[in-house]
Amino acid sequence: MVDGSAIQQKYPEGPRVVLVCIGAAGFGRIAWGGLRSHRLHGLDRPSSGYRNRSDPWSSCCYPTLESPEIVMEHSTSQPEGTPVKLFWWNKKTNFGDDLSRDVVSYVSGRDVVWAKPVRAELFAVGSIMKMASRGSLRRSSPIKPAIWGSGCMAPMDAEFVKAVQSPKIVRGPITAALLGLKDVEFGDPGLLARHVYGMSANQDDIIGIVPHHSEVDDVAIKTLVASDPRFLLIDTRRPAKSVCAEIASCAQVFSSSLHGLIVADSFGISNQWFVLNQIHKSPSLKFYDYATGIERALPRPLAIDDVAEKAKHEPLASLSYQDGITKSQEKLVECFPETTYETEHKNVGNQEPARTA
Repeated sequence: MVDGSAIQQKYPEGPRVVLVCIGAAGFGRIAWGGLRSHRLHGLDRPSSGYRNRSDPWSSCCYPTLESPEIVMEHSTSQPEGTPVKLFWWNKKTNFGDDLSRDVVSYVSGRDVVWAKPVRAELFAVGSIMKMASRGSLRRSSPIKPAIWGSGCMAPMDAEFVKAVQSPKIVRGPITAALLGLKDVEFGDPGLLARHVYGMSANQDDIIGIVPHHSEVDDVAIKTLVASDPRFLLIDTRRPAKSVCAEIASCAQVFSSSLHGLIVADSFGISNQWFVLNQIHKSPSLKFYDYATGIERALPRPLAIDDVAEKAKHEPLASLSYQDGITKSQEKLVECFPETTYETEHKNVGNQEPARTA
């Protein structure tokens, strides 16, 4: 564990190098960055809210990942008042898409505003690569947007890749192959949910049923939930914080929502995929894309009629692919894109970045 007091004596205004000691229970103590406006992509944010910015050495501990110590240095000066212009799918409230805003805010240490694809500087959580394509090819600005952990929904033209910042991390190897990307890392930003919202105590008698947002009111879902008092219907049409808190409280999870599985993985909760309806034209692609990215052997999905029987078995005590989750979590932090604020000012002059889309 990094001893912040020793570093404080040497750097009373905060050190220039951000040290993160990652140990047995999650992100450890973080030594404050010398540039007060840049905080290792915001990993100094405890789940209970913003830390006291008036004291850069105030104590803060976090759940940590099981991995070696990581040392990172960042020198990008970014005004705290400049929000990240992020695109996420917002036609309907869906926790998986809503999660994008919270994770980006956490990792960047900045506020986040929704932007149209042609004005967005970042695309993150979700199968939104087609929107990234449209937004990058149709914009008039010379600023290239960044992609961070996004995925493809189906095969698509990869010509747009030339119009974005060279991706360092995408959701999984299927996305990478479809876009002709090499030497990229894999991971869905939703894997950081545990660190964004904090841990909850699992309840042995709660089994989460997490349907896709289009299936919450389906009669088959309601029938399943009514069949066992341990079943908790988790409505995915709510804000991410509420949904993630309920998932974190479960002993195991059954989900037809991809981010139901991803968030359960983030919290180390045993989870299984089930299918009710064909939610997309290529519904399985995104599931296998994500799973192969964390080296998870994902079995064929359960039919909804099989969920009740499977729920009778004891959940796994630990996830066999935890190492893959940990690696992706680390790479997501490491590969968070450089902000475009400085680039805008260097290349376009001192224009005020657009705050609305």
